[in-house]
Amino acid sequence: MTIGTELLITAEPHLIPGYTGYCPQYRFRHGETYAKTTHKLLLDPTINHANTLILSNRVIDDYEAWRALKSDINVVNIRFKRTDPVFVHPMLPGYEGFIPGSIARIGQRYTVLATEGLADFERQQLRTKATLNQLRKTIDVQSGRAEPRNLEERLVRERYQ
Repeated sequence: MTIGTELLITAEPHLIPGYTGYCPQYRFRHGETYAKTTHKLLLDPTINHANTLILSNRVIDDYEAWRALKSDINVVNIRFKRTDPVFVHPMLPGYEGFIPGSIARIGQRYTVLATEGLADFERQQLRTKATLNQLRKTIDVQSGRAEPRNLEERLVRERYQ
């Protein structure tokens, strides 16, 4: 450091200005900046406080930005074309209505959470619909209302007649 910069930079540890959590004995100290006051409070052995700092030392590369997968976005947009106009990517921030699959998830941004929840719900609905269609087709082949289209359906028909 150059001469004089130590006057401008607050020594570690100190709480970040804007921190709204609890800082013991802060309200009884006056006359210095927030950073200098919290620095002294965190180093004072007469004040009871946690041994480790509440706020972690994070660097710029220490976090991940969660984004919705392209496949999830495509599922939501395809659903938008044939059903509700409310659900489209990106989701409208502040929407307070029900979003399928978003109740049990926490720790992500709203847009990512809503898109993933809606995409999972839509995939589940499509799987259920495909299973139901397959079941109806099998019932029709077994009862003779439909003609078998492949070897498997012919064997099913012969077995159940």
